[in-house]
Amino acid sequence: MPEYYCSKAPAKINLFLDILRKREDGYHEIRTIFQSIALFDTLRFTIIPKGVFLSSDDPSLPLDSANTVFKAANALLESSKQKKGIEIFIEKRIPQKGGMGGGSSDGACALYALNIIWELGLPPEELLAIAAEIGSDLPFFLTGGTAAGVGRGEEVYPLPDAPPAWLVLGFPEEGVSTREAYARAGTQLTGGASARRMMVAAAKVAEGSFTEDDLLNRFDSTVLESDNGILLYRDRLLEAGARKVMLSGSGSSWFAYTRSLDEAKSIHEKISQRSERWAIVPTLDRGGFFRSITPTSKKENLR
Repeated sequence: MPEYYCSKAPAKINLFLDILRKREDGYHEIRTIFQSIALFDTLRFTIIPKGVFLSSDDPSLPLDSANTVFKAANALLESSKQKKGIEIFIEKRIPQKGGMGGGSSDGACALYALNIIWELGLPPEELLAIAAEIGSDLPFFLTGGTAAGVGRGEEVYPLPDAPPAWLVLGFPEEGVSTREAYARAGTQLTGGASARRMMVAAAKVAEGSFTEDDLLNRFDSTVLESDNGILLYRDRLLEAGARKVMLSGSGSSWFAYTRSLDEAKSIHEKISQRSERWAIVPTLDRGGFFRSITPTSKKENLR
């Protein structure tokens, strides 16, 4: 029976997300506050003699160099010069093109876990540098909890964990392309005022006074009335009594932000019978984040 390792890659929401300007390198300068949440993809690793091989329970997931997990594993192989290979099975629960960072989380989780599984001993700053080369969101998924992101989002600064919250999530069938979302947002750049506003939000996180009134996502205003399949999920959350509903990242997933499980259950019960595309999850502090991504070892027949 082969020895394999299991890690859980958490999704994220953005408590604050604004776009300052378009940069000379073609990316957008953003200010954001990331928050880990307890919605997970699961990665199962099996050591093999050589190579990187992916499989998944999601038939739409690319299993080659287009996959962030594949990129992460190969980047570690190249940087470490070690000789072992890996088979990785990805169990998907975070929706694709939902603005919840599933692909980036999976890739960062693979970096963190393989550094342990392959006994590479790379320091955190080296993993962060590799992560930033792969994608803008990956450094946050090596930090977890609550964190500020600047630049393209790749410059990450840990914050004290935000006050615990319960989220009611809605997952539209239609996804949103991040590239298209930024193109739509190009007419609504906010400049330095947004940077100051995020500093206020981050200060409230640090002092434990952050509430739903401090939530902001510039992409909310880019969802057009023609996107009625996406807007329906926002409207249902509001009709069910949610006080504040926000897009997750660039969309298409929405979340209602509540401070109690009872409030979240009340909202969820009013809408969940209409569709299975709803969930209640808590936010995840930094300790819970690292417990999730740290691989556990099991000897078990995978067949």
